[in-house]
Amino acid sequence: VCNELEMVNSTYNNSDETILITREAENSISCITPAGVSITITNSNGALSFALVIPPSWKGLTTGLMGNFNGNKSDEFIPRKQVMPLSDAISDRNIHWMFAQTWNVTQFESLFTY
Repeated sequence: VCNELEMVNSTYNNSDETILITREAENSISCITPAGVSITITNSNGALSFALVIPPSWKGLTTGLMGNFNGNKSDEFIPRKQVMPLSDAISDRNIHWMFAQTWNVTQFESLFTY
């Protein structure tokens, strides 16, 4: 999508919504949806980073790699298709394998074509 747009204050329209896409800097692009969700993606020294902002009205309504946005830090690591969080004492290695990898998206589930 982004390749089709002029990357300064452009919009992307589909049948449901309009997404505002702006180039914040030479190495940074921001997208804002009508629902108030915004993401900024930055390329710095060959590594991508992102910042996600979700409106307060979404509090407690999210799941996934970014946590559940309910204000309780002890229940952030809930693996996909499970309801119980992993232990607070879990190692970084186990966070990767027992939490993060459960949220891996298959080609069938993806919104993207590859």
